[in-house]
Amino acid sequence: MALGRGAGEALGLDGGVGEQQGVVASVVYRVVEDRDAVVTVASGLASQAARGGSAEGLEGVYYRVGAVRSFLGAVGSVRGAELEAGGAGEEEMEEFWGVQYLGRAVFTTVVGGRSGGAGAEVAAPLVVQEGAVLGGPVRVGGLPGATVADLEGPTAGSRSLLEAYAYAEAANGGLVPQEALAPENFVDPANDEPYPWYHEPGSGQGPVVDLPAAPSDDVVSAVREWGHSDDVADLDEDDILDNLSNAVYEGRSIASELVLGADGEPGGDPGDITINKD
Repeated sequence: MALGRGAGEALGLDGGVGEQQGVVASVVYRVVEDRDAVVTVASGLASQAARGGSAEGLEGVYYRVGAVRSFLGAVGSVRGAELEAGGAGEEEMEEFWGVQYLGRAVFTTVVGGRSGGAGAEVAAPLVVQEGAVLGGPVRVGGLPGATVADLEGPTAGSRSLLEAYAYAEAANGGLVPQEALAPENFVDPANDEPYPWYHEPGSGQGPVVDLPAAPSDDVVSAVREWGHSDDVADLDEDDILDNLSNAVYEGRSIASELVLGADGEPGGDPGDITINKD
């Protein structure tokens, strides 16, 4: 598969590896040290990549999402390695990697907001309307305080959170067998009660997997454990959840190799995407 197939055509991430992708990588390379520019690019890419509906469509969405998130991170790592090699100090590097995390957090937050619930309100100031390329510039200082706080959470930029969002969408969208959504599959071992973010199908209390706006590491882990459990896997005969997990991973791996080469390390053998640094 090509990086970002079906996502962000105007951003040059659609189709095979070529000049367009190199142009986008070069643009990202030039802005990775600017908070507002990074947030603008990340929100635009996420808004364009996060489209889909059916099980097959959802798998495609999370393949694209995993790929574009990895693409952003890989380009940032190229610049980070250069800064370190050039003698950048600890404080400068800490600031740089903080900006990179913010970009990933914005990207993941916009993806999470696509399925509604509490995450949609947090993502709203960052979402680019369909048909726009990147929308207007996003100023971090102009974002609501609650949004900024959620972007700073420990799981906000993680690949694990993307997987949890994928599982939640599948559960809430009726793509997972009802038996896999029974209360006994969502019991918190700490108190033998269903997790507070779980609602039994048909109860009218909310989505089955009702993730909070900024899921904690414990919540993310619990959702992923549900999706990976043997009991649920046996019920999920079409492998919906497993395919979603693989889509995120494969997208991530392919995008990283296209930018960083087979070894996945900045400064090693180059990938197929050429970054113009001049």
